Amino acid sequence: MPWDEAMRISFECDDSLESYYNYLQTIRNITDHIGNLCRNKGFPIDELPQKLGQPKSTVIALVNSYIWITETRNVEIPTSAILSVWAELG
Repeated sequence: MPWDEAMRISFECDDSLESYYNYLQTIRNITDHIGNLCRNKGFPIDELPQKLGQPKSTVIALVNSYIWITETRNVEIPTSAILSVWAELG
């Protein structure tokens, strides 16, 4: 998983090897959590790109995008109730 200055700052990392290792552990924990959410919804994490309409993406690319948006840009993911309203409007 790549990191840039914005991600390093967001995760309060310096440029040391230990810090990068801790960052990778954090990413692994986030990915494991997403995998658990997928399993709870009845599908393996490998199917996540297709479920999100991004069949050419990898899971790690989606996780990277999620982190970029939520951590470095401080964007909150809409609740399922808000997404339902959007879906009804579409």
